Amino acid sequence: MNENPIVIFNEMRKSFLSYYNTQFGIKPQEILNEINDLIDSETNLWQYPIIENLKKYQNIGEVRQKNNIDIFENESSKDKKLDKRFYEFLDKTLFSDLSGNSFPMYEHQALSYEKAFTRGKNIILTTSTGSGKTEAMFLPIISNLLNESSKWAPANEKQNNKWFLEERLNAQIRESNLQRANEKRPAAIRCLMMFPLNALVEDQKTRMRKIFCEENGELLQSLIQNNRIYFGSYNSNTPISGAKNSSRFSQLKNTLRQSYERYQDTKEYCRENDEKDYLFYTENFSGGEMWSRFDMQISPPDILITNYSMMRVMLGRENEQEMLEKTREWLKEDGNKFTLVLDELHSYRGTSGAEVSYLIKRFLDRLGILDKPEKL
Repeated sequence: MNENPIVIFNEMRKSFLSYYNTQFGIKPQEILNEINDLIDSETNLWQYPIIENLKKYQNIGEVRQKNNIDIFENESSKDKKLDKRFYEFLDKTLFSDLSGNSFPMYEHQALSYEKAFTRGKNIILTTSTGSGKTEAMFLPIISNLLNESSKWAPANEKQNNKWFLEERLNAQIRESNLQRANEKRPAAIRCLMMFPLNALVEDQKTRMRKIFCEENGELLQSLIQNNRIYFGSYNSNTPISGAKNSSRFSQLKNTLRQSYERYQDTKEYCRENDEKDYLFYTENFSGGEMWSRFDMQISPPDILITNYSMMRVMLGRENEQEMLEKTREWLKEDGNKFTLVLDELHSYRGTSGAEVSYLIKRFLDRLGILDKPEKL
């Protein structure tokens, strides 16, 4: 496909006119030409493209004459350091192309890592579209999780517990830790990501599947004693609402079996057609993605992705109290800190901004850290 925006614009314009003439073509030709002249005009069928010139961001090779590993090594004795066994994992998952070739991070991404991870500062990312804000956000979050994971007890088994495929009674399954029955380390929400729209949530899930699932997920397991770093979205699209009774467990089993079958079909298609990326656009059963509300309520994910409407509901009902209480207990331990990510921060102003502010304060109070800034 041609990447010239003017060429793309003209091709789209011709395609729309062709469609219109196919559906509504009339004779004589003179009248059709006159109609086309009326339709094919600015504000009727099209608008001229608006082109934004994006800034060329400097990378660390240009600014510091360093590579990504140099940034991770961080020679300062005063700052927190990343365990060196994770250098290559971070470089591969965040700063490599589809062929596996590493490229240098931008200077603002390095600053995000240094300020938020090594120095423990709160940061605001304000660079433009296409500037790598996602990588800048993930760098300190994943680095903190990786460092903590080096202290986790080894998992009993490498694979997730696919409990929905079992024929045991629902009451027996309900007594287990469901998806994460194979692990020994404490489950808690280490990072909460708040997004205003579910579409933005799906974008982040796709990115996290690439980091924590499939080939990269297996690499990570080999580094942290068969443990996984878990993420999950908790919104209206997450199966399944209501109390954990036998009827709803049966309903959830059927839903997850269908999702698992879809995942298997997608995996087979990707294998046959050498299309790896397609696998990350559907629910994943070979990595750190959590599958359902019930799974997350019993064993909360390390990274929880949700929106403000769902957060308001979670704070006011019984179903989610276990996941919040486990997080509260985890935060009581020395050295454990909670990470809060707010997307589209510029949009929270006026009355709606005040409501969001109070909601976040309620949430932090529920975790017992509202008056403990050292824990956030």
